Amino acid sequence: RQDYDLKELKERQKQQLRQKAMKKGLDPEALTGKYPPKIQTTSKFERGADTKTYLDKQKYFNGGWEILYCEFLEKDWKLKFEDFSQHAKAKLPKWFGERPGKKSRRTGFT
Repeated sequence: RQDYDLKELKERQKQQLRQKAMKKGLDPEALTGKYPPKIQTTSKFERGADTKTYLDKQKYFNGGWEILYCEFLEKDWKLKFEDFSQHAKAKLPKWFGERPGKKSRRTGFT
């Protein structure tokens, strides 16, 4: 009789824990085990629960400084290119006298 009562109590407690877990938004079997469920914390030094998604955490480790530096260079290049493209295109100066690279007619032999 006592054995039966203990089983009944354990079963009732399990049911209550399942309800409690469902209420907290956990897996129904989370609180019925021997140990409580693990909570992922932001770091091992802080006790707060981690609210970041996997993709947010992944961004911390993808490239980092290289990506920021590339973005900076790209932005800088665009600004300089805009400044350069707004300048008026200057014509080349006309040559007076002998042009470089062209042979003169007076290179005759006597």
